[in-house]
Amino acid sequence: MALIGPGRIAIAALRDAILAALAAGFTARAQTLALCSHFDPGTLADDSGNLIIPTPALLLEIGPWTRVASPYRPMSGERCYAGDLIEWRAYHLVSTRPSDRNGDTLPERADPDLHTAEMAAITRAILDAEGGNRWGHAGVVDRPDWEGTGSEPVDMKLPAISARVLRWQQAALLAESYI
Repeated sequence: MALIGPGRIAIAALRDAILAALAAGFTARAQTLALCSHFDPGTLADDSGNLIIPTPALLLEIGPWTRVASPYRPMSGERCYAGDLIEWRAYHLVSTRPSDRNGDTLPERADPDLHTAEMAAITRAILDAEGGNRWGHAGVVDRPDWEGTGSEPVDMKLPAISARVLRWQQAALLAESYI
């Protein structure tokens, strides 16, 4: 799909649409949290290094984006981008020492690494819904692109936390420039 529509979307509106879709898709399985503009595990923990957000959690980060323009070649079968190619990162966090909503410690999780892998698989399914989720903005947002991206474990440098990051790229006609 060539993004040649007359409209534009603000990056904040696109982020909010992605978070809303992920929240709806996860419902009670995970808590969708606000955007981390620069992902820093230190901001997620107290001075002792303990996570201060409830888990399981999903954190969405906007990575770098670049302005791209490629000629539209409908017969070539190639993806065509005309706009901004954005890298997104969804961090899936699970504590090996979970607590309930009252803060009481629960029994340890049997396999937190498996849990983060399952969370990443759910996120990927939401992203791939309907042939590629455009978050309700099909004229200005292309479907997710997985080339050279995917899911992998990440060391958060936090005690008792298992984490996995899912990366993808998505083209959009943005209303603002990258700062």
